[in-house]
Amino acid sequence: MKLLTLPLIVVVCYFSGELIKIFFNKQTKIKKAIPFFMGITGMILGILIYLTNKELLHTTNIWDSMLVGAISGLCATGTNEVIKINNKFKGEIYDNTKSKNIT
Repeated sequence: MKLLTLPLIVVVCYFSGELIKIFFNKQTKIKKAIPFFMGITGMILGILIYLTNKELLHTTNIWDSMLVGAISGLCATGTNEVIKINNKFKGEIYDNTKSKNIT
């Protein structure tokens, strides 16, 4: 379980960012603040994990747990960018193979 704590925070933050995108689709100001919201979500999760089971995050105090949680939340932003670039790259490959004339 100790190995899954940080990826769990990243996954929860990623899906919370996706939910924000779904619910606030038309509001660009809120969509631009999604990395901030994911960092705060990760920070809150880090605090909750520290208060419930201190051994899971391998931290010595609550401030370290907040930092680990915030960094994990911001990693979800990077994960989202990798997924977007991967989907864009797949689309370019598909468009290039589709447009070639095979005779």
